[in-house]
Amino acid sequence: MSDSPEDTDFVPEQDWYVVSIHELYQEHGFYNYLHKYKPVGRIGYSVLIFHIE
Repeated sequence: MSDSPEDTDFVPEQDWYVVSIHELYQEHGFYNYLHKYKPVGRIGYSVLIFHIE
């Protein structure tokens, strides 16, 4: 397990996460770990909701 969110092996805490699609695909890679999870909802056209259990 990695402690860095930029690493796709990073395991986030169990919680709800709301992230802009634009941020999810930015070059900085801060949200790369979310790519392995399926969003449970959407707000408008550009915001995704994730529930990590």
